[in-house]
Amino acid sequence: MRTPLKLAIISICCLAIISVACSFPFFQSNEEEIVIPTLVPQVITVLVTAAPEDQVAAASATPAPTAVVVMDVDWDDQWTIWMGDSSKGYTIDFLVQGDKISGSTVLTNHNSISFIGTIQEDGGTVKGTWENTDGTEGEFTIYMDSSENLFTGRMSSSNAFCGSRNSSIKPSDCFK
Repeated sequence: MRTPLKLAIISICCLAIISVACSFPFFQSNEEEIVIPTLVPQVITVLVTAAPEDQVAAASATPAPTAVVVMDVDWDDQWTIWMGDSSKGYTIDFLVQGDKISGSTVLTNHNSISFIGTIQEDGGTVKGTWENTDGTEGEFTIYMDSSENLFTGRMSSSNAFCGSRNSSIKPSDCFK
């Protein structure tokens, strides 16, 4: 008989401890509650007057869109490029990922030059930056011709920059 009585007393004590423990908050902060003040909405009266029709038409007229010629150009390939007045051509593999293009080649002085650019909206123009391992760098712009086997352009606004996809012959017009 003692065992059931002990079991009942232990059960009642456990229930009392659990009910008291559950009534206390788990986390208590010493900081006061932050109240964000808000303003009472106000009524604003706006007087609207009619504008002459010619002013309304001029204000709401949208400019005519300009046509952009888009070429579906595959820049991904091995190219022979020429830089400046040099007749020395260098082999470069351009890699295209989305609208980004990159490539690098080793120069005769054992430096390398890398090109990183963005293919423009027309598809036939690339603008970007070049960087040489000798510490020089600048911007470049190249334009694909209609055959899609030649490009002309410039490096740092004053040096010629051109390339040929299927030929090792330098294009006659290398600067654009």
